[in-house]
Amino acid sequence: MSHLTDGVIDGKGHLYHRLFVVAVVLKGLNGLTELVAGASILAMGHAGLSGIVTLLTARELSEDPTDLVANLLRRWFAQLSADAEVFAAVYLLTHGIVKIVLATCLLREKSWAFPAAAAFFALFIAYMSYRLTLGWSWSIAALCLFDLVTLSLVLHEWRARSDPGRRTGSL
Repeated sequence: MSHLTDGVIDGKGHLYHRLFVVAVVLKGLNGLTELVAGASILAMGHAGLSGIVTLLTARELSEDPTDLVANLLRRWFAQLSADAEVFAAVYLLTHGIVKIVLATCLLREKSWAFPAAAAFFALFIAYMSYRLTLGWSWSIAALCLFDLVTLSLVLHEWRARSDPGRRTGSL
Protein backbone atom coordinates (compact mmCIF):
# COMPACT_ATOMS: atom_id res chain seq x y z
CA MET A 1 0.00 0.00 0.00
CA SER A 2 1.21 3.51 -0.68
CA HIS A 3 1.66 6.27 1.84
CA LEU A 4 -1.48 7.86 0.41
CA THR A 5 -3.75 4.97 1.29
CA ASP A 6 -2.22 3.70 4.55
CA GLY A 7 -3.30 6.57 6.76
CA VAL A 8 -0.30 8.92 6.53
CA ILE A 9 -2.49 11.61 5.03
CA ASP A 10 -5.54 12.30 7.15
CA GLY A 11 -8.37 14.81 7.28
CA LYS A 12 -8.59 16.95 4.19
CA GLY A 13 -5.73 15.07 2.55
CA HIS A 14 -7.70 11.83 2.75
CA LEU A 15 -10.75 13.58 1.28
CA TYR A 16 -8.64 14.96 -1.57
CA HIS A 17 -7.25 11.50 -2.23
CA ARG A 18 -10.76 10.04 -2.44
CA LEU A 19 -11.85 12.86 -4.76
CA PHE A 20 -8.74 12.21 -6.85
CA VAL A 21 -9.66 8.52 -7.19
CA VAL A 22 -13.27 9.36 -8.14
CA ALA A 23 -12.17 11.97 -10.72
CA VAL A 24 -9.59 9.60 -12.25
CA VAL A 25 -12.08 6.73 -12.43
CA LEU A 26 -14.58 9.06 -14.14
CA LYS A 27 -11.86 10.13 -16.60
CA GLY A 28 -11.10 6.48 -17.32
CA LEU A 29 -14.79 5.70 -17.90
CA ASN A 30 -15.04 8.75 -20.14
CA GLY A 31 -12.03 7.47 -22.07
CA LEU A 32 -13.71 4.08 -22.47
CA THR A 33 -16.86 5.80 -23.78
CA GLU A 34 -14.76 7.80 -26.27
CA LEU A 35 -12.96 4.63 -27.37
CA VAL A 36 -16.26 2.82 -28.00
CA ALA A 37 -17.70 5.86 -29.82
CA GLY A 38 -14.63 6.21 -32.05
CA ALA A 39 -14.58 2.52 -32.88
CA SER A 40 -18.33 2.61 -33.59
CA ILE A 41 -17.94 5.50 -36.01
CA LEU A 42 -15.24 3.62 -37.91
CA ALA A 43 -17.12 0.31 -37.84
CA MET A 44 -20.51 1.66 -38.93
CA GLY A 45 -19.43 4.12 -41.57
CA HIS A 46 -21.61 6.89 -42.92
CA ALA A 47 -24.56 4.67 -43.82
CA GLY A 48 -24.70 3.10 -40.37
CA LEU A 49 -24.44 6.45 -38.64
CA SER A 50 -27.12 7.87 -40.91
CA GLY A 51 -29.41 5.01 -39.88
CA ILE A 52 -28.81 5.77 -36.20
CA VAL A 53 -29.51 9.49 -36.67
CA THR A 54 -32.70 8.61 -38.55
CA LEU A 55 -33.72 6.15 -35.84
CA LEU A 56 -33.04 8.65 -33.06
CA THR A 57 -34.99 11.45 -34.71
CA ALA A 58 -37.84 9.55 -36.45
CA ARG A 59 -40.24 9.40 -33.50
CA GLU A 60 -39.76 13.03 -32.57
CA LEU A 61 -40.21 14.20 -36.17
CA SER A 62 -43.32 12.02 -36.58
CA GLU A 63 -44.83 13.81 -33.58
CA ASP A 64 -43.50 17.25 -34.49
CA PRO A 65 -42.04 17.69 -38.00
CA THR A 66 -40.71 21.12 -36.98
CA ASP A 67 -38.74 19.87 -33.94
CA LEU A 68 -35.66 22.10 -33.81
CA VAL A 69 -33.19 19.62 -32.28
CA ALA A 70 -34.14 16.67 -34.49
CA ASN A 71 -34.02 18.80 -37.65
CA LEU A 72 -30.69 20.37 -36.65
CA LEU A 73 -29.23 16.92 -35.96
CA ARG A 74 -30.33 15.59 -39.34
CA ARG A 75 -29.07 18.68 -41.19
CA TRP A 76 -25.76 18.64 -39.32
CA PHE A 77 -25.25 14.96 -40.11
CA ALA A 78 -26.19 15.42 -43.78
CA GLN A 79 -23.42 18.05 -44.07
CA LEU A 80 -20.84 15.89 -42.29
CA SER A 81 -18.11 14.83 -44.69
CA ALA A 82 -16.40 11.45 -44.68
CA ASP A 83 -13.15 13.20 -43.72
CA ALA A 84 -14.87 14.80 -40.71
CA GLU A 85 -16.17 11.38 -39.63
CA VAL A 86 -12.72 9.84 -39.85
CA PHE A 87 -11.22 12.79 -37.94
CA ALA A 88 -13.88 12.44 -35.22
CA ALA A 89 -13.26 8.70 -34.96
CA VAL A 90 -9.48 9.04 -34.77
CA TYR A 91 -9.79 11.91 -32.27
CA LEU A 92 -12.12 9.89 -30.04
CA LEU A 93 -9.97 6.75 -30.28
CA THR A 94 -6.71 8.52 -29.43
CA HIS A 95 -8.23 10.71 -26.74
CA GLY A 96 -9.96 7.68 -25.22
CA ILE A 97 -6.81 5.55 -25.23
CA VAL A 98 -4.75 8.34 -23.63
CA LYS A 99 -7.38 8.84 -20.90
CA ILE A 100 -7.61 5.11 -20.18
CA VAL A 101 -3.81 4.72 -20.00
CA LEU A 102 -3.39 7.80 -17.80
CA ALA A 103 -6.25 6.85 -15.49
CA THR A 104 -4.92 3.30 -15.09
CA CYS A 105 -1.37 4.49 -14.43
CA LEU A 106 -2.51 7.21 -12.01
CA LEU A 107 -4.51 4.68 -10.02
CA ARG A 108 -1.48 2.35 -10.02
CA GLU A 109 0.59 5.33 -8.78
CA LYS A 110 3.10 5.27 -11.64
CA SER A 111 5.29 8.30 -11.01
CA TRP A 112 5.53 9.33 -14.69
CA ALA A 113 1.73 9.45 -14.98
CA PHE A 114 1.33 12.47 -12.70
CA PRO A 115 3.28 14.97 -14.82
CA ALA A 116 1.94 13.37 -18.03
CA ALA A 117 -1.67 13.67 -16.83
CA ALA A 118 -1.08 17.23 -15.61
CA ALA A 119 0.31 18.21 -19.03
CA PHE A 120 -2.51 16.42 -20.89
CA PHE A 121 -5.25 18.06 -18.80
CA ALA A 122 -3.57 21.49 -19.01
CA LEU A 123 -3.36 21.23 -22.81
CA PHE A 124 -6.95 20.11 -23.07
CA ILE A 125 -8.10 22.92 -20.74
CA ALA A 126 -6.26 25.40 -22.96
CA TYR A 127 -7.94 23.93 -26.06
CA MET A 128 -11.41 24.01 -24.49
CA SER A 129 -10.81 27.58 -23.29
CA TYR A 130 -9.92 28.53 -26.85
CA ARG A 131 -13.11 26.85 -28.09
CA LEU A 132 -15.10 28.86 -25.54
CA THR A 133 -13.67 32.09 -26.96
CA LEU A 134 -15.09 31.10 -30.36
CA GLY A 135 -18.56 30.48 -28.97
CA TRP A 136 -20.03 29.73 -25.57
CA SER A 137 -21.08 26.17 -24.83
CA TRP A 138 -22.33 25.03 -21.44
CA SER A 139 -21.16 21.47 -22.12
CA ILE A 140 -17.63 22.58 -23.02
CA ALA A 141 -17.57 24.91 -20.01
CA ALA A 142 -18.65 22.03 -17.73
CA LEU A 143 -16.00 19.69 -19.19
CA CYS A 144 -13.39 22.40 -18.81
CA LEU A 145 -14.37 22.94 -15.18
CA PHE A 146 -14.23 19.19 -14.50
CA ASP A 147 -10.77 19.04 -16.11
CA LEU A 148 -9.64 21.99 -13.95
CA VAL A 149 -10.80 20.19 -10.81
CA THR A 150 -9.17 16.95 -11.97
CA LEU A 151 -5.94 18.78 -12.77
CA SER A 152 -5.85 20.36 -9.30
CA LEU A 153 -6.49 16.94 -7.71
CA VAL A 154 -3.72 15.32 -9.80
CA LEU A 155 -1.30 18.10 -8.80
CA HIS A 156 -2.30 17.76 -5.13
CA GLU A 157 -1.84 13.99 -5.25
CA TRP A 158 1.52 14.38 -6.98
CA ARG A 159 2.73 16.83 -4.30
CA ALA A 160 1.46 14.53 -1.54
CA ARG A 161 3.31 11.57 -3.10
CA SER A 162 6.55 13.52 -3.27
CA ASP A 163 6.28 14.47 0.43
CA PRO A 164 5.30 11.38 2.46
CA GLY A 165 5.12 13.40 5.67
CA ARG A 166 2.61 15.85 4.20
CA ARG A 167 -0.46 16.15 6.41
CA THR A 168 -2.14 19.19 4.98
CA GLY A 169 -5.07 18.96 2.66
CA SER A 170 -4.65 22.35 1.04
CA LEU A 171 -4.53 22.68 -2.69
